[in-house]
Amino acid sequence: MAKRRRRGEQRIPNTQHTFTAGRTGSGKSVCLQAFTAGYDRAACLDVKLEFTWGDFVHPDDVRIITRLDELPTVEEPKIIYRPQLSEMTLEHYSEFYFWCYYEENIVCLSDELMGICPNPHVIPEGLKAILTRGRSKRVPHWGATQRPSGIPQLCMSEASHFFIYDLNLLDDRKKLVHITGCPELIEKPNMGEDSEFHYWYYNVQDEEPTKCKLILPE
Repeated sequence: MAKRRRRGEQRIPNTQHTFTAGRTGSGKSVCLQAFTAGYDRAACLDVKLEFTWGDFVHPDDVRIITRLDELPTVEEPKIIYRPQLSEMTLEHYSEFYFWCYYEENIVCLSDELMGICPNPHVIPEGLKAILTRGRSKRVPHWGATQRPSGIPQLCMSEASHFFIYDLNLLDDRKKLVHITGCPELIEKPNMGEDSEFHYWYYNVQDEEPTKCKLILPE
């Protein structure tokens, strides 16, 4: 079953957290681009230094910054924070999340969570605030990772929506089965030879996940 997305269309409420997982090249970054482009405001912590909104957002609506002290000066609706080397610390990451938390009415993205949380037991306090209390401030978190088994469980357990692309390691798929209670996620979502952008979609209000394919606008 395929679900079609149109450019700039928003379907997930800005009071609900989302989690995306998949190996390199499986489509999770495009998923973040396509689904978050429809929100009025969004800010991404990009520790991989390569996230963009591509063709989903006009370049004039995106501001890339490398220092936290630039945040108050940003007028564009989409922000990408690519921290310079001196700001690649847990303290700076936490400050970014707290800025989103107190700004309110802004979507917060994390790409990639393994680079933000040094191990499964450490999470920036600002991110913890968003995950546990961000809904009331309309600050949803969209987190993405290649290795679900290597990040804090809170990043997944607080999510209402899951986009699960191809994961090679069984431990990662088992982790998602444990978090969601969906045994279907032990299988890869590929459907036939054309496996590009295939994923499992799961809404915690549903009884089971659905196999989908992200169809990009032409």
